[in-house]
Amino acid sequence: MTGQPLSARRPGASELIKELGLLVDGPTQWERPVPSRAPGIFVIELPSALADAPIDIVAVRRWLEHVPALTLDGETPAPADVARRLHEFWLPNEPILFVGRSAKSVGSRLAAMYATPLGDSRPHSGGHWLRTLSVLPELRVWWAETDAHEEYEDALLSAIAERNAAPGRDLASGGLLPFANMMTPDGVSKAHGLGKSLRAASEPSTAPVARPSRKALTQRQPRRTPPPRDAPLRPTAAPTYLSHEGLDQLTSELDDLRTRQRPVIIARVAAARELGDLRENADYEYARKEQSFIEGRILAVEQMLRTGVVIERDESLDVIHLGSTVEVETDGDHSIYVIVGSTEAKPASGRLSNESPVGRALLGAREGDEVVVELPTGSTTYRVIAVH
Repeated sequence: MTGQPLSARRPGASELIKELGLLVDGPTQWERPVPSRAPGIFVIELPSALADAPIDIVAVRRWLEHVPALTLDGETPAPADVARRLHEFWLPNEPILFVGRSAKSVGSRLAAMYATPLGDSRPHSGGHWLRTLSVLPELRVWWAETDAHEEYEDALLSAIAERNAAPGRDLASGGLLPFANMMTPDGVSKAHGLGKSLRAASEPSTAPVARPSRKALTQRQPRRTPPPRDAPLRPTAAPTYLSHEGLDQLTSELDDLRTRQRPVIIARVAAARELGDLRENADYEYARKEQSFIEGRILAVEQMLRTGVVIERDESLDVIHLGSTVEVETDGDHSIYVIVGSTEAKPASGRLSNESPVGRALLGAREGDEVVVELPTGSTTYRVIAVH
């Protein structure tokens, strides 16, 4: 059966992950290596939803040949019977086909999935229904690194269930799970009726070993040629200018977020999840949103520290620079400003960002200079009285 694309596009994996406050990475195509060695979540999706399940009947037939003990509702099935049952669990409006997680390494977990033939339980059989599809080359993978991988996996599965709610389908029986997910967030197996669908690890496998294609090998180890000497340098992340005090504050904040706030909110999410139906659990929703905020703040602070440049105040300079304390006069009023990076800017306290209109205009000025600043209210002239 060939799937047909739907006209209405639903938010895909990257949008859902971003809504949770995580920093999303990808996509990469199915069976290509994922360069993440950290814990986190990953999502496998089609570029757009298909109305019908694109089941590969040849793949199903080989599955039954490889696992002759497989049953459907207790009986030995024909390939067409299995294909029809798989089709019943296809969500016609949903591009996301599998949500997974890893407590150690996202890249290693995906590599284990890729290396597992359909019907084998090892190295890792998660999402094995994906191998019954005829569209494997079209699948793409997104991922996000996080220590709270279990909670974010639950949040993604709940969001997908909510937007696919329909009569006759419910999350408790697995009817609202993505196609290749076999278990609900509460640990209930999908009621698919397939038994003994995987060979035990002790049984000898008759399936061919999954080998990467020549094209995949070439992509894993691309040939690298040095750029021309006059080639422009690749852009790097913009620096975050910090005072020594600002650096200490961010370092302390990150330590507090990681060691105190994150464990507390993870425990709250877990406790709220045990209260019942996640779709009608206000405590869970509130805790999950707070968790998203904390994880997003951790990522933001980590980024600021990675790109941080400490401002060294140089009193020998007579021009205004980052770190300078400046006394100015405008329209007869005297003000004192400290020029800081945008991270530490607090205009009400006299700490002006070097990226603000006034701060940017004052940079490079000397005592006695007059600087004209274009503001929404009109032009304003600042006279520099002193630079410290």
